[in-house]
Amino acid sequence: MANVDVEGGFERLAQLWGLKQWKVEQEGEVVVSQTSQCEKSCVARIDFTHADLPYECKALVSRPEFMCEHTELFVTLNMEMIRMLSPGDAIVSMKYDAQLDRAVKMLVGQYSQELRFTLRRDFPHEGMTVALLAPPNPGGYMMLPHFTFLSYYIVVQPLDETSQATKVTHFLELPWPSFPSWATAFLHQIAMSEIVWARRFNCSEMFELAKNYYVVLCLQSCPRGTPLLPCHLTSDGAVHADSFIQDVSSVNVGHYAWVPAQQQGFNFPEYLEQLLQVLGFSAQVYDCLDGRRLVPYHATMLGRDWSRVEESFAKLFREQRSAYRLMHGGKGAPKVTQVTKPRFLNIWTRQREPVEDDVVEERNTFLNVQEPLKVSISGLQMRRAAEYP
Repeated sequence: MANVDVEGGFERLAQLWGLKQWKVEQEGEVVVSQTSQCEKSCVARIDFTHADLPYECKALVSRPEFMCEHTELFVTLNMEMIRMLSPGDAIVSMKYDAQLDRAVKMLVGQYSQELRFTLRRDFPHEGMTVALLAPPNPGGYMMLPHFTFLSYYIVVQPLDETSQATKVTHFLELPWPSFPSWATAFLHQIAMSEIVWARRFNCSEMFELAKNYYVVLCLQSCPRGTPLLPCHLTSDGAVHADSFIQDVSSVNVGHYAWVPAQQQGFNFPEYLEQLLQVLGFSAQVYDCLDGRRLVPYHATMLGRDWSRVEESFAKLFREQRSAYRLMHGGKGAPKVTQVTKPRFLNIWTRQREPVEDDVVEERNTFLNVQEPLKVSISGLQMRRAAEYP
């Protein structure tokens, strides 16, 4: 989960995006402009276009975990994973090729290769994606007196509604009170390295790899309460239950005794992890994706992890559906489906208009999400409570 350490960086980007007074230093395929509105630094801006790289492809391949795994696609840099935080958010080690490394050092001096790389969709406005590179600790690279974040941002957005082109904007804060004219050539070089990269690779191949990197799963149709959890019977025939279980009333279907999951504080990502553990499969299930919190009845995990467990999970969940109908009667029962358009809660993006996300109704899934609660379940902190009628 992204934490408060990077929120100041995103607020800074919103300020830079709103600035109107930019002095153009170079025009053409790459537009370099600058502004000096900070006491001890200036900000450089680079604008260019990828004519044949669609926005959605560019946004998806910009995830740090994807770039670390598919280094063969990014010839000007070598990125290695240090620690995965959440989808689209990681601590990475980044090494540029010799030419690009020289350009960066000329602009900002020596820099730390260890960076916090955070992606956020629909920011600073809906339909945009921004990548923020920040120092992972207070002693990180480019600590300016007035700003304690690495102010390097890459913003991508569709060029227009009709073409497949993508507009890219870089912001880089430079450690001088006024913009040095010699910096223009090195900023141009940074932009051209990305333009050449985009022309070199097949975007459809990259897109196929990136779009299936994660799957988003949706819990639907809980007409008579929370879904059921499988539990083993103890030696005396009693149900072995924990704090995630609502009560010990159960029905036996398949190899398990099935009991209702606790209604207050129910959270689908946690529930999904519980089922995967029953199958003997350890996988990280997330409640967020690319800087946005998923609604509580959605969860995401690596596509390759889901492919390995999907068949076994489907068999187990069919037993759950049978047990649910046996316990509650009727034909309705919870189901888990894969969705291509996940839904999100607007609780991370501060610059967007406030919304009423304390109450979310999904009539087709019989789900009401009420006021957020913090409930400790098996040592894990729940971030959102979902209640089912």
